[in-house]
Amino acid sequence: MRAAGLCELETLLETQACLISNPHSPHRELIAKIKARIQGHLDSTKYRLVQYNASRAILPQCVRITPGKKSPSILPLEDPEYVAVSVMVPNKELAERVDELIAIGATDVMVFQIQNYR
Repeated sequence: MRAAGLCELETLLETQACLISNPHSPHRELIAKIKARIQGHLDSTKYRLVQYNASRAILPQCVRITPGKKSPSILPLEDPEYVAVSVMVPNKELAERVDELIAIGATDVMVFQIQNYR
């Protein structure tokens, strides 16, 4: 809006979407699928995927800095002294975590937007 020279003058209507389901519905699987898709979208807006390389020597420190939702994915690299790490990091912690990783020696740090997560 700002780029086009527009501004908000007044709010006409505030809305909210709600998913309401009958606990006795014969379509429980469909309801569960819809709920999972909505939750996946909501989760994807709260996190970013961070990928980086680290030496095995600093890996314990890296995992403390970026523990992930459950656990980071760690893959060996061609050089046996290094690993590649993929981890979900909350948006609000992203800048600080990346700075900490760089400070201890992590390299090739990349941040990706998550389209969906389940």
